[in-house]
Amino acid sequence: MLESKIKLKGKRQVDLIMNRISVEQIKNGHEGNSFKLQIRRKMKQSFPSGAKSIDYELADATGSIKGRKFINKDDEIKSLFDDIKIGDICEITGSYSLKYKSITIDTLKKTQEFNLEEFVKIPKIDDEQLMNEIRSVIEGLENPHLKNLCKYVFQDEEFVKKYKSIPSATKYHHTYPKGNLEHIIGVLRICKTLLNLYDTSQNRYINRDLLLTSVIFHDVGKLFTYELHNGIGKVTELGAKIDHIVLGNNFILKQIENFKDFPESLKIDLTHLLLSHHGRKEWGSPVTPKTPEAEILHLADLLDSRFRKALEGKFTLSSY
Repeated sequence: MLESKIKLKGKRQVDLIMNRISVEQIKNGHEGNSFKLQIRRKMKQSFPSGAKSIDYELADATGSIKGRKFINKDDEIKSLFDDIKIGDICEITGSYSLKYKSITIDTLKKTQEFNLEEFVKIPKIDDEQLMNEIRSVIEGLENPHLKNLCKYVFQDEEFVKKYKSIPSATKYHHTYPKGNLEHIIGVLRICKTLLNLYDTSQNRYINRDLLLTSVIFHDVGKLFTYELHNGIGKVTELGAKIDHIVLGNNFILKQIENFKDFPESLKIDLTHLLLSHHGRKEWGSPVTPKTPEAEILHLADLLDSRFRKALEGKFTLSSY
């Protein structure tokens, strides 16, 4: 069981678990004015009347709910906004309105006494099995430059640790720990299937090694844009200002500098795939796909992310 830094034992732990009101219970009309919930989002609000508030998305493993704390003094901003981080578990007093489907908050303070499994649904992902799948692909690369690049990057233990732990996003898809690794494997399997369909021994027009290497590295920039706190992914200060596509491409170019004989044309081709994998400029790609490999990577990335989004119930009619 995943737990907070302070582990609860005995009757006190049982009492806390039994007495906590879940989001599902709150929405179903369970009466209570004391809650323990996780902060998923926070936003400052100002109203024409001059009133100010902090709006929260509060959640546990059963769902999410809105919360609002009206600010009476400016110095409350620090304790209720600046000091409260995305992912914090907080003890809250207040009242829930069935009409507005929101908790009007009286007090809110973070706590270290909780069982994380009550607040975050974390799929069971065998990260070592998935990493072995990536290592197998690397071993199968025939291009020595791409193979050496992959091996060089993955020999860094800190890199591997973060590569297999971060989420792929904070809202849209694979938003849980190890989600990005699961996403990369999904894209990898789609690309391998497409290679088997269209790139036969009689018709070799797709650069297999280039495509598979780009899959492995296409979201490497997310190692710098996301971090985990209590099982929830949040955007880093760097990630809020520079997109993962740019950061990932810069990272790979920096690694290539360690190989003096790395072909310039191959570097350009790999850069193109990394920069174009979102497919459209309005989706964050500086360039659009201009090669078969780039088009396959983009479509595989889109398919895996959208399919996962559908599985997680995040598609609405407006999504299409």
